[in-house]
Amino acid sequence: MDQSGFRSASNDSYVARWGRVQAGTGRATSALKRIDAELSDYFGKPVCPGTLNIVLDWPVAFKNANSLRFGGLSNRFWPVLVRGEACLVQRWIKCPLHIAEIVAPVNMRERFNLRDGNRICIDVARSGVAPVRLRQRVAWAAVWMFHRSATYTDSAYNDSIWQFNRPACILASQDGDSY
Repeated sequence: MDQSGFRSASNDSYVARWGRVQAGTGRATSALKRIDAELSDYFGKPVCPGTLNIVLDWPVAFKNANSLRFGGLSNRFWPVLVRGEACLVQRWIKCPLHIAEIVAPVNMRERFNLRDGNRICIDVARSGVAPVRLRQRVAWAAVWMFHRSATYTDSAYNDSIWQFNRPACILASQDGDSY
């Protein structure tokens, strides 16, 4: 149970992943507009513009085979629960493994009175989680351990990391393993 009295799903078919809410760059709002109708069909109601950005405590890999795709975007989506609310987590091809961008039919910040820095848990279907291999963990620790929030705050750092990590990201997306 977290400080707010919320707990993760108690069902064994989910794994809890903890992180902190962080402001994003606003790029998701325009990207998601292109697939708004498809996302609304998925949820059965209109989606909230933008995403709730969560910087996870540790890297999480999602199985490509379990991902959803919308509108030809390269982004992939996986069903998750956030405080019991059915949502999707999205990842893009350069996305670090500690980032979870939550797409939801409600404004999660308003619904749960969330502010930057608040701890939050996402519950991910165990069947959708891929193991984070040793080389991925070592690379993540070397690059992101002390720079987790740089994904949203330091584009120069992010770009330099992408150049360094590009072959690994491309191989991971081609082998159908994880995002």
